[in-house]
Amino acid sequence: MDNINEYHPFREGNGRSTKTFLQLLAIQHHQYINFPRHQDQLVDAFNQATPIDYAALGRMLGVQNRDE
Repeated sequence: MDNINEYHPFREGNGRSTKTFLQLLAIQHHQYINFPRHQDQLVDAFNQATPIDYAALGRMLGVQNRDE
């Protein structure tokens, strides 16, 4: 999310645009992303983790396979 956010040319709506893009990408790969309403933990995970623990982020976002 952090890297994709940099590509959006306008500051207003960056978060919404990134979430929509990732949700559509996930749907194409038979997955679903449930973004939490409050994202403080998610922001902290991006800012603190080096390298990023993608499995932990997946659990935090509630990524689900739709083929199951």
